[in-house]
Amino acid sequence: MCFPTKYPVTKDNMNYTIVIIGGVALIALIYWIVSARHRNTFDRLHVNTDRIWKFQRYSLVCEYLARPALAPPFIFFSHLWRLMWYILARWRKSKFIKEKYAQHVAGTEYKISLDEKKSANIEIVEDALGDEVYFKFLKTGR
Repeated sequence: MCFPTKYPVTKDNMNYTIVIIGGVALIALIYWIVSARHRNTFDRLHVNTDRIWKFQRYSLVCEYLARPALAPPFIFFSHLWRLMWYILARWRKSKFIKEKYAQHVAGTEYKISLDEKKSANIEIVEDALGDEVYFKFLKTGR
């Protein structure tokens, strides 16, 4: 077995052989359990990665839309423009001005207007395009 030919397996050294074989089996079992646990964790993280990525992208879009259009010293003009439309819509009876103000307010608000069916369709398209980009990356290596 494990011993050279000079040392034959006898009753005296048989205990060492059993301990060595048991130790190797125990190490193999521990390695199998740890690798199975690691694979399970990786699969769970891989499933959640898509959700996390979409949430971070959504946060980035919201942050981008909430930013002012002009740089900080010139944002004063943007505020004056908004104030002018507000005052005109408040004090004038013109339907045109009120419609323009309503369009302006609607254009500055950010709303989520997707239902479950539309969001599922968008997710399917994003997954398909993401898979296409990933496979192209695997083929070209860049």
